[in-house]
Amino acid sequence: DIKGEADTSISNFYINNEENKEKRLVIIYSGGDDVFVVGAWADVVNFAVDIREAFKKFTCGKLTLSGGTGLFSVKYPLFQIASQSGNLEDLAKKYDEDKKDAIALFGVDEKNGKCNHTYHWDEFSKDVASKVKFLLETCRFDNEKGDDFKVLFSASMMYKFKMLLEEAEQKHFINIARFAYTLARTVKKENAKSKQFKENMYKWANSERKSLLTALEIIIYLNRKEEQND
Repeated sequence: DIKGEADTSISNFYINNEENKEKRLVIIYSGGDDVFVVGAWADVVNFAVDIREAFKKFTCGKLTLSGGTGLFSVKYPLFQIASQSGNLEDLAKKYDEDKKDAIALFGVDEKNGKCNHTYHWDEFSKDVASKVKFLLETCRFDNEKGDDFKVLFSASMMYKFKMLLEEAEQKHFINIARFAYTLARTVKKENAKSKQFKENMYKWANSERKSLLTALEIIIYLNRKEEQND
């Protein structure tokens, strides 16, 4: 086996909030200006951010880099993974044609033919990642034992928030009464963490819905029992 360790000084980004030098991935192709990688989805996302940071450092920020990451079952044909990930990369390049330099995640929305989780790298590694980190540090999830002071964020509640946020993105406004009601049902105990959870979720739902929706999507995938490949 051939193993390599990334220079972790390049990027302090870890989507699952844990440093893991040995990423579970395989480089299928690397040549010219293209890289095709498959592996555990969180490791692939972490790897993509590492690559972008190394590329930015190497080029002194003079060149852009765009990428696409999709979620597939372990038995999904490799050539289809390559094709669909390539489509996501194309959407990332079109996200802001003046700047490009973006990442498109998870897949294409069949309703509009777009990727709803597309960001410039800095947006993703700051705005989205900070929300993921907050939720991981503030919440505990189904069947997870531990800190009783954390907010119990069940899968059913996550999907309800996700549905409300997706509806709000489509209509360009949020039903704040329904969101507040769902928020109240989620928080069973009042303490410092639950107060911060409610305040942040309410604020983000009103002004940062897109990145909150992506953060929720990531939390849902991190807590799924069935493993997915990228």
